[in-house]
Parts: sequence; C-alpha cells; structure tokens
Amino acid sequence: MTFALPPLPYPSSALEPVISREALELHHDQHHQGYVNKLNEALKEAGFESDDTIEQLLRRLDSLPGTIRKDVRNFGGGHANHSLLWETMSPSAAKPSEKMLTHINQQFGSLSTLRHRFGEEGEALFGSGWIFLAWDDGASRLALSALPNQDSPLSHGMTPLLPCDLWEHAHYLQYRNKRADWIRDWWSLINWKHVETQLEKVRAPGRADTRAMGR
Repeated sequence: MTFALPPLPYPSSALEPVISREALELHHDQHHQGYVNKLNEALKEAGFESDDTIEQLLRRLDSLPGTIRKDVRNFGGGHANHSLLWETMSPSAAKPSEKMLTHINQQFGSLSTLRHRFGEEGEALFGSGWIFLAWDDGASRLALSALPNQDSPLSHGMTPLLPCDLWEHAHYLQYRNKRADWIRDWWSLINWKHVETQLEKVRAPGRADTRAMGR
C-alpha cells in the first residue's frame, strides 16, 4: 500500500494575503510530503498490507498491530488532516448556506458563537495540534474537537469536517506566535460548500467512509 501527496486544489499564491505562497508551499510540499513519506516508509518496513484508506486505518487505530499504530496515528493522521485542510480552504470562500447555518444554529446557537468557541478552544490547546469542527458519530451532532499533535477525530468516534492547523509551521512565517490572529484570518478562507457536502455525506443513512485521500 502506498499513499501519495494530493495536489493543492488552487495555485500556491491563491490564499494570499492570509497564507503567503512561500508559507503554503513549505507547508504542503515539505511538511505534508514528509508525513506521506514517513507513513509509507513505516508501513513498508513493518510489511503491513491493506486496501484501507487512511481514514479507515485511523478509524480502527486501536486494532492495528502495535508495530505501526504510533506511525499511523502520527504520520497517517498528519496526512489525513492536511489533505482535508487543503480541501476546506478556498480563494473564493463564501458564507455558509442557509442549510449549513441551520445545522450550525441547532448545535451552537449561531455562527458567531461557533466562531467564538472555535477560537477559544483553538487558543487554549497547549502545544501543537488542531481544532476541528466534526460530526460526533455516536451522538449524531456537530461538535468541536481540539486534539494534540496529528491526532485525528476519526480515531475518537468522530468525522472531521473543518480543520484548522495550529502547528507553528502553519502560521509562523507570517503570524509568529499570534495564534489567535491566525485563527481569525484563517476563518475567511473556509470553503463552506465542501464542509456542507461532507456533512451531508456523513449524515446520509447507511453512509460508508469511502473517501480516499492521496490513494
């Protein structure tokens, strides 16, 4: 089994001024590629073979052989998290649809409340990690999930819908240590259409996790 780096869905300069071309190329071409390379090396060294997508491997993380569990969590999580990140940002971001707002209002009361809580929990996360808007599969509702390092909501009974990368490599070239400013400006890049599409998929009766990132 071999995973591959997915191409950016837009030019590397398309997210300026929030994310500079230099920052995006470093993030995608170096950091994300590094996770893919290390994941493939670890699986090859362990002789592990499977037709599962990275999402499927992360969902059953606890059942994986101990020889690869940590590597799938760290490098596979990094691959899955970044693959979703690129898809949920857009140079032509628009406001969420009325349908998406209905889902948000049902759980959080308003978009502004979601944004406030998202920022608060993201700022409060100690060290490196991510803040996600996710679908809680067990409770059947939207939820926020702040996780350390490259942990994925997929390993915690959730499906990630909207990720914000809180590692310093995501923002340090422009924002230095001002994480709050990074989260605030990143919010203007959200591809709500993609978020809504993924939400509808995960809420569909009898849905299956069939997305394959970089396969």
